[in-house]
Amino acid sequence: MTEKLTVSTRATAFLSSVLDDFQSTHEARDALRMTGQLPHQTVSGSPAPMQSGTLLKSVTLVLGLLAVYFPVAIYLKYSYTPRPEPSVIRSFLLAPFAKVDGDGHAYQASTEYIASLDALADSADAPTRSPIVIYENEKQLGPAHSSHEDIEKTGGGRFSHWRGMGIIFSTSDTTNPNTNGRRYTIVRPK
Repeated sequence: MTEKLTVSTRATAFLSSVLDDFQSTHEARDALRMTGQLPHQTVSGSPAPMQSGTLLKSVTLVLGLLAVYFPVAIYLKYSYTPRPEPSVIRSFLLAPFAKVDGDGHAYQASTEYIASLDALADSADAPTRSPIVIYENEKQLGPAHSSHEDIEKTGGGRFSHWRGMGIIFSTSDTTNPNTNGRRYTIVRPK
């Protein structure tokens, strides 16, 4: 903290001395112009030169902003903490999705490319074991652990993650996930 204050104090002192030098230079120039020893410099057709008071205010403003910026930047350099890594793993379900049995709403997504996912799947002895959540773009689908018959007949985003079968799911509006242009993501704990 002392280092931050020292740098801030030095920066403020430096900016103050620059401002004092700038102000005294302009006061001397204005005094010479008033006595006629230094003519006003104008170019014909151009606007009058900026008044030294306006220029001084502009320079003061810039130096003031810098005097605030540097201490804040130094503080943030030492106090920034990055966001922690999420405690979940996101994976995309890869198309094509196979249609399940006939004219219903169920589609099967293969999960063979995602290692160890089958160990988390529902089974006859643990029908609600799977912690998988499916998202259609940013919208969560569900209910999870639905029966395959309900997924097939009703649709509406129902899904099941079943051992040996992968993921059986339906879209939120019962459209074909291969052609509706949406992205399907699974989220699971690490």
